[in-house]
Amino acid sequence: MKASTYLIAAICGLLFSCKKDQIETRQPVTTSEILKGHISLFDDEDNLLTGQGSVKVSVENADPMVTVTANDKGEFELPKLKTTGTVALVYSKDGFGIYKQYFNQTQLDSVEKGIISLGASMKKISPVVVNSLTGKVVGDTLEVTCNRVVQC
Repeated sequence: MKASTYLIAAICGLLFSCKKDQIETRQPVTTSEILKGHISLFDDEDNLLTGQGSVKVSVENADPMVTVTANDKGEFELPKLKTTGTVALVYSKDGFGIYKQYFNQTQLDSVEKGIISLGASMKKISPVVVNSLTGKVVGDTLEVTCNRVVQC
């Protein structure tokens, strides 16, 4: 009986001696803490591609580094961003290059309110290489001659 009383007292002492800052619980992320965006991918002839996924979306100069990957529909979600300056969103995918979009805090607040949206369109890098380009003015017309090669 005496041992169980000491055990109960010890457990109560441990429970009530913890300060609030010592107990951390992860709160679920709510929709208001997430910024949603969309990316669209096009081939080199401006046709919308199916399978919009695997585009990496990073926040330049974020601490800690924030990088997400778009799903097959091109949708992505970023944590809510706060800045005192400008934030750059960097979209990248092999064969499509890199695209940057800049936002200040007012614009990020507008994204959060649904006034403007996050996202970009990226076009596949063209296989055409221009070897030479010449031009001449004839009257009020510019004539351009291009020597190009299509790489396979």
